[in-house]
Amino acid sequence: MKTGLKGSLVLGFFLTGSAVAGSAAEVSPAITIRVSNQAEVDLMTLVQAEKTATGIFKKTGVESRWIEPAAEGSFPLSHIQLKILPSVMSLRSGLPDKFPDNAMGLAPGSGPDRQSAYVFYDSVEAVATKHTADTHANTAQILGHAIAHEIGHLLLNVQTHSAAGIMRGAWNLRDLQNAGYGYLFFTPQQAKAIRDDVGRRVRQSQERRYGPDAPWFFLASGLRDQWFDANDCAAVLIPHPQARERSGLLHLHVANVGFMRQ
Repeated sequence: MKTGLKGSLVLGFFLTGSAVAGSAAEVSPAITIRVSNQAEVDLMTLVQAEKTATGIFKKTGVESRWIEPAAEGSFPLSHIQLKILPSVMSLRSGLPDKFPDNAMGLAPGSGPDRQSAYVFYDSVEAVATKHTADTHANTAQILGHAIAHEIGHLLLNVQTHSAAGIMRGAWNLRDLQNAGYGYLFFTPQQAKAIRDDVGRRVRQSQERRYGPDAPWFFLASGLRDQWFDANDCAAVLIPHPQARERSGLLHLHVANVGFMRQ
């Protein structure tokens, strides 16, 4: 396991407020999250947690798509691998002794192209069980916020925590109350940084697939204002043979779908 393990989330008790991120951009880049549910979280809780995290990222101007990993191996930079593990003990042998047993998650490593994050479900459940009566935040909501927090470390390229908002390292009762009522977000500055990084990841994914001279993105008429990573669509959407030789809006052999150059 690499060093730089400060990107973890632990419950604490300090008094501070939270900041709400700015409104979403008109055209939102999209991140794909590959969920490995090794903790066997029940489907209803998992779906609700993904919905919670989707809402948090949407506030930053980023769309998120959730898929089950088809197989181990490499995947585009615009994809994040999320593993929900039963407990921190699943990784204990690779962690330093000082790493807290009650941590809710981990985003290991360093650098701008990290793609792996972990959430420890027993810690999430423990927080929910202990504080639901005081905060009205259920297990699914806390799980969704923990997921967003750990992915936030990757997209912000930081291993440290902030003084306010969802990226605080120690959530107090007020933070959990904000989470329960849907008011625990990234700060406006963090939202912009996340939006920029997702855009970078999508662009680089396209360049690696099609080359630097063809940074194309899919735009479907039925899903307006959403950008999609062509790596996710290539299996079903076939570009026009002369797509790279044209400029502006390019047509595909699929009705109501086109390429638009950024």
